Amino acid sequence: MKHTKYIYAAAGCQKLFNSKDIPRVHKLWNTIQDNLGKEDRKFKYAMIEKSARARDYEDAVEWLTLAGLVHRIFEVQTLRLPLSSCKNSSAFKLYLLDVGLLRTKFRLDPETIMTGDRLFIEFKGVLTENYVLQSLERQFGSDIFYWTSGNTAEVEFIIQHSQKIVPIEAKSSLSVKSKSFSEYRKKYVPELSVRLSLKNVTNDDDLLNLPLYLADHLSQII
Repeated sequence: MKHTKYIYAAAGCQKLFNSKDIPRVHKLWNTIQDNLGKEDRKFKYAMIEKSARARDYEDAVEWLTLAGLVHRIFEVQTLRLPLSSCKNSSAFKLYLLDVGLLRTKFRLDPETIMTGDRLFIEFKGVLTENYVLQSLERQFGSDIFYWTSGNTAEVEFIIQHSQKIVPIEAKSSLSVKSKSFSEYRKKYVPELSVRLSLKNVTNDDDLLNLPLYLADHLSQII
């Protein structure tokens, strides 16, 4: 009898899938940084190969997610409780397990990050987002989303905490102006909004500004 199925185990996860999925997992893993290198970060199967379709790679995405090698966050365009009921299952982003792993995927030398090389600027945003997402998942679990308003606005992270829907913006510098974040706050008037950046702690009514290094303590602070 020929064996056509294999069980792979990683990070305590077991997933049964066809042998044909093994090269697809490798292709996905080897190109995952290409989607994150785009401005909108939204995952597109065509970045793996032009002919790729969801039905071909959805098991590979699921396996990497269950194995804990990637973080998958889904899009929401409307908001209500529970927040999970608003997700768009066909639109998502895939971040890496660890920001250091993402740096390696981009082939960025550690010194480049530490010295702030001008050629590195375009990658600061995605590394910051990956860092913040790592912290959020440890504190709030996997129900983390991102919000979009068509093609005009986007907020990096949306979480549900103590029956509140909290928008979280991640900024990689001291410049914190954001039309998207302002549009979200104007539209939904959230009880609490959080901005993580290089700026110091400030609390402007419903907007809490925190330095990035406090991301790991966000659940306690809010």
